[in-house]
Amino acid sequence: RHYLKLMIFASIPLPIIGIIFIDYVSLYMRNVQPIAIMTIIFALVLYFVDINREESKKIINCSYSLMFFIGLMQTLAIMPGVSRAGVVITAALLVGFTRKDSIRISFLLSIPAIFMASTYQTVEFLSTNEVIIMKDYILGFLLSFVFSYLTIRLFISTINKVTFSPYIIYRIVLGTILLII
Repeated sequence: RHYLKLMIFASIPLPIIGIIFIDYVSLYMRNVQPIAIMTIIFALVLYFVDINREESKKIINCSYSLMFFIGLMQTLAIMPGVSRAGVVITAALLVGFTRKDSIRISFLLSIPAIFMASTYQTVEFLSTNEVIIMKDYILGFLLSFVFSYLTIRLFISTINKVTFSPYIIYRIVLGTILLII
């Protein structure tokens, strides 16, 4: 019950910021260059936060103010090129959570975030009257949820052995390739 309250509280900023800035982001940030730059910047931020982290907090003792901060940082993911999971993990590491707990927080916050985004997209989709592809839309949603869950489980089981280095390198290489093309 405590985690549910924390998830709800941390999710409050996302729809507010999303509604305020969605048009701006759609107009000005859907180009390759801003996506590439955000991909590289947030890879570097994760790198520096991860190497300088001080693990002092456990998810069991998480406060509302910390979760609100993490939820506020999650709103940065409305910008293309900013990974929602990556920015939540970075924020959780920044305030002192372990890698494992940071990933758990990211997973917990993904549930309301995905629900809100799916609800918004469903409303937008239904307003287009293209019900013919609804079956494909539902299948895509379910497969996305299943593979996200499996990926997070794999990520949690290997993160203390591997670190975030492969993910950071991948994002820097991807961002650089996008800048070149």
